[in-house]
Amino acid sequence: MAKNFIFFVLFLALACSSAPINQYQDSKTELVVHYNGKEVHRRSNYLTLTELTNLTEKKQEMVLIFSAGWCSACDLTRKAISQAKLKTKVHYLNIDRDWVKKIAATLEIRQVPTMVHVGRDGSFLRKEVGPGKIITYLLIKF
Repeated sequence: MAKNFIFFVLFLALACSSAPINQYQDSKTELVVHYNGKEVHRRSNYLTLTELTNLTEKKQEMVLIFSAGWCSACDLTRKAISQAKLKTKVHYLNIDRDWVKKIAATLEIRQVPTMVHVGRDGSFLRKEVGPGKIITYLLIKF
């Protein structure tokens, strides 16, 4: 019985300490790498509610991708998009945030990554689910 208890405590300690502390939190930090005066890498963060509101008030076309830090398909999508050098900016929303969950429920988004292409007038031009479909659409469109 004592061995089972010790095993359980060790298992619990390892399971709880395996994820980095800040992995699931939004932060406003940004990593920008410059080489010889040129920007060669930028790690973008998820949009905040204020930033999304400001974007919608500008009445311009937007590409939003609902994703999560724990989602490997989302990471693949983000890396492919950053390498594609698209002519439009892609904005990411963290599905783990409560306000994003409400938007996702309204738009009937049930999995990540999901892309929503929004027109200037606020109409939905396209919705794609999964890294392959998202990347293909963005490469063809932009």
